[in-house]
Amino acid sequence: RRIASPTIASRVGGRENLMTILSLPYRWVTNLVDLREKRTFSIHVVLAFATFVGFGRIMLEFMLCSPGMGSSLAGYLSYVTFYFMNAFLYTTAVAALAGVPWKKAINVVLIGVFVGIFPPLLDTIFVGLHEFRYVYNNQWLEG
Repeated sequence: RRIASPTIASRVGGRENLMTILSLPYRWVTNLVDLREKRTFSIHVVLAFATFVGFGRIMLEFMLCSPGMGSSLAGYLSYVTFYFMNAFLYTTAVAALAGVPWKKAINVVLIGVFVGIFPPLLDTIFVGLHEFRYVYNNQWLEG
C-alpha cells in the first residue's frame, strides 16, 4: 500500500493559500509602484538615488571584484552621472510608452535605478568573491 505524500498546497492550507503566498512578490512590487507614483517629483530625490546607487555600486565593485581596483574622484562622479542620466533616459521611454506624465514616470523609474546596485552582490554570490571584474569601454568618448 502506497501512502500519498502531502502536496505543497495541502501543507500551506489549500490552493487558495498557496496562490496567496505565490502572489506576494507581485503584490509587493505593485504596492511599491503605487506608492512611488503618488509621490510628487523632486530633483533632490533623483539626485539622492543617483548618488546613493553610484557611490554604492563603485564601492561594492572595489570591495567585491578583483583586488587592486582603484578610482579617482572623477571615477566616482562618472557613476553618479551615469545613474542620473539613466533615470531620465528610462523616464523618457516609460512616459512615452505608458502615456503618463514624466514626473509620474520618473518616480517609478527610480525603483529600477536602485536595482543597479545589485549586480556586484549577485556576481559575488554566483561567481565568488574577487573572482569577477567589470570592464567598461570608454574609448568612444575620445572620438
